[in-house]
Amino acid sequence: MKRLYTFYIILISTLLATASQFPLERTSEKDVYPGPIDHAVCEVNPPAFMWLPVDNAATYTLTLYQDDKPVFEKTGLHQNVYAHHGTFAAGNYQWQISALDEEEKLISQSPRFHFSIAGNAVVFPYPDIKELAKNISGVHPRLIFKASDLNEIRKTLKNGRRQAWKAVKEIADSSLALGTPELPWYGDIEAYDERRLEYRRYYHYIREYIDHGLQSLAIAWLMTGDQKYADAGKRILLTIAGWPADGITSSKHIGFDEPGLSIARCLHRGYDWLYDALSEEERELVRRSCIDRARDTYERIAIDRPFLQKPGSSHDARLIGYLSEQALALYGEVSDETFYKWLDFSLTGFWTVFPFWGGRDGGWAEGIGYAGAYNVRATTWIESVYSVLGLNLWKKPFFNKIQEFFLYCARPNGEFWPYGDGAERGPRQVSSRAKLLVDLMSHYAQRFENPVYQWWADKVILHENDPSNPVTQMILPRTVKAAPPTGIAQAEQFREIGWSALHSDLADLENDVFLLFKSSPYGSYSHSHADQNSFYLSVGGYALAIPSGYYGPVYGAPHHAEWTRKTKANNSILVNGVGQTVRSFKAVGSITAFQNNSHLAYVCGNAVPAYSGKLETFDRHILYVRPGLFVILDDLKAPQPSTFQWMLHARNRMDIDEEKQTIAIIRPKAKAQFLLATPADQYLTFSQTDTFDTPFNEGSTPEFYEEVEKQWHLTASTTDKAKSTRIAAFVVAGTDLKEIEWMQEDGWMGAGIDYPDGRAEVWAQLQKEHPLPDILKNMTNAKDTSRPVAGFWRSNDGKIFILE
Repeated sequence: MKRLYTFYIILISTLLATASQFPLERTSEKDVYPGPIDHAVCEVNPPAFMWLPVDNAATYTLTLYQDDKPVFEKTGLHQNVYAHHGTFAAGNYQWQISALDEEEKLISQSPRFHFSIAGNAVVFPYPDIKELAKNISGVHPRLIFKASDLNEIRKTLKNGRRQAWKAVKEIADSSLALGTPELPWYGDIEAYDERRLEYRRYYHYIREYIDHGLQSLAIAWLMTGDQKYADAGKRILLTIAGWPADGITSSKHIGFDEPGLSIARCLHRGYDWLYDALSEEERELVRRSCIDRARDTYERIAIDRPFLQKPGSSHDARLIGYLSEQALALYGEVSDETFYKWLDFSLTGFWTVFPFWGGRDGGWAEGIGYAGAYNVRATTWIESVYSVLGLNLWKKPFFNKIQEFFLYCARPNGEFWPYGDGAERGPRQVSSRAKLLVDLMSHYAQRFENPVYQWWADKVILHENDPSNPVTQMILPRTVKAAPPTGIAQAEQFREIGWSALHSDLADLENDVFLLFKSSPYGSYSHSHADQNSFYLSVGGYALAIPSGYYGPVYGAPHHAEWTRKTKANNSILVNGVGQTVRSFKAVGSITAFQNNSHLAYVCGNAVPAYSGKLETFDRHILYVRPGLFVILDDLKAPQPSTFQWMLHARNRMDIDEEKQTIAIIRPKAKAQFLLATPADQYLTFSQTDTFDTPFNEGSTPEFYEEVEKQWHLTASTTDKAKSTRIAAFVVAGTDLKEIEWMQEDGWMGAGIDYPDGRAEVWAQLQKEHPLPDILKNMTNAKDTSRPVAGFWRSNDGKIFILE
């Protein structure tokens, strides 16, 4: 080890002067996030090592140090990631990357990054794939529904899997009449916008055959042995297998790849599950197609669009999982070299860069809808690996927290599931995607033996047109019974994606007051919007303050591009009528503070980078005193005198009183009242409209027109230009509005409500540097506070609750 240390001293001293600078800053929204970040405490042992690729590097060397002495070295790395096969002792380390050219000369070297491995870290070393392959049975089926388990699975169709089997059988029975699918019809359409609309029509059409029809029919065949299911499934399977893998349905058709992605997801499952119903000639046809599709999957994510370097593409993130399944289904039918190459690439991606959109504390930056859809797909990947290899990928910490993300951030009876594309598709809406998430949460409940997740799934409102995933719901029998979320925290943050969820009572669906706040380091690209420091408010699932606009017929359609993903469509701030930068990974926000106790919660976000120089300060402070009193204080400063617009959106017309500076949103079973306050020398003017700047159907042809509900948009604007201001919104929310007592002290304004069991008060500092009012000092036992909001709950027995 001493010799290794000496070698590095000599190498650095002789070559560092000529080495190029090591890349430390991401330059693209798709770039990998390097890690472990400096001074990280790693909850997994060993941690995954990831770094930005170096131009012209042939190989990399990873070196670990303790007390400035090298203790581990891995040479000859050809990728910009490393997943270690063993573990490291708990303790403090440094890691460093050296990039070498083809002649093994140093061309660049990273700084040393500090990290520590916790003593209680999850032991999760990268496996020996060749050793694991010994577990693979040579028979089909082997993915999830193993041949050796089928008899036991069939025994559960009348008890533990009864509900799931009923749903899958219904899909299979309705799929018997599907016939054979047609090849895409949109390929020759010259007009791009028209081609995109027809492409959307086609991929919804083909999913009925592949995702729903083929999969449900194949499962029904496995469960019953009824030849009618096999015949119908084979009809679809053999038709798809006869299509050219490199044609219009290839997964490599970037921008028009949904049909190819469905085939890459399902074809190998159809082959594996219908294997015994196929003749040898039919097997050869389907096998050849599966191999070609798997080859395209690998080439897309390993060569054409190197996923380990640039994992920030949503669609590529699907394929990283499909590749594992494709490899496992074809084991013994492709060369060992090909099998190991495919499986190793896929699992390396899982151990390192996956999931790109979430971190160790759970969450999915693209929003609830995409979190559900992508984690349903990941579930099949994980369970396939588990069934074939006996390898438990659920141990990765992300998958022990993503369930909490859904629990806290998506009300099972909600009209909206913010944020991002599809936020308007909550389960109360007919166009929801709720069934996928119900299947997913129910699976989590069984896999992690957590009754709260089953409670959540059971409470979701479903509609007949909600699409279902035939596979997920059938994987495990339901043995864990539902139980409500009692005795847990009523607020949670997911700091790595920049979301915070504040509730009055998670278990009380009909009365829960729910505020969801977002200030995300992921920026405003992909399916995320320019909505940093925005909030969503609901009561009993009924939406009050909403992210407005609709996704529309296709991604990037005029309404989606010019309204929905812009700041003006969200409950945030404009500067001189202009919002945050759209579709930029640099347009970020961050959660800078979060606290919660039994009666109060506080969160603060900073959204300055999202405005690309238009603001020097934008701190949004939200203080919540349960059950229904908030203050939202915006501290704003621009580089030059500006006007500031405070935006609010709702599903219905808002009642406004500009003289009193109040706004009321009244729904049948949910209500909210806002009072806006500014420094004494400033005033806000109100305007309200029910029109979108860009109509929903703009850019569509008449056959794709849809009628959508109106939404209402309020702008409260400062009248005179100033470099800085503060805008406070005092909010009371509930099934009924409580009477508010307004209070003013030097530089501060307060609001109080007397509830049957106590009193809530919130205060906002409208003038900077004004100390806490005496009444608040006495009540909170605080001398002063650097926080410009304050509040307390005083119960009827005189006990006072404050934030520390």
